[in-house]
Amino acid sequence: MTGIGAQGSVCIANIGVRQRRNRLASGLTMAAATVGWIAVVLALSWGWLPRLLVFIPAWLAALGVLQHREKT
Repeated sequence: MTGIGAQGSVCIANIGVRQRRNRLASGLTMAAATVGWIAVVLALSWGWLPRLLVFIPAWLAALGVLQHREKT
């Protein structure tokens, strides 16, 4: 699979369709976990540390979706 990149260069995908699907699925799962974690933290009025820990599943969700999109 090849395509033209933003700078006009050729980009070659280094993962297959199955791996891209897995990354998208894990990204969407982590996005759902992020929303659930935020709902729980806000509903129970937890402190700053649990609110800060929402960064972990949000980061993993972003990684999964962006890796799927960029085919890496």
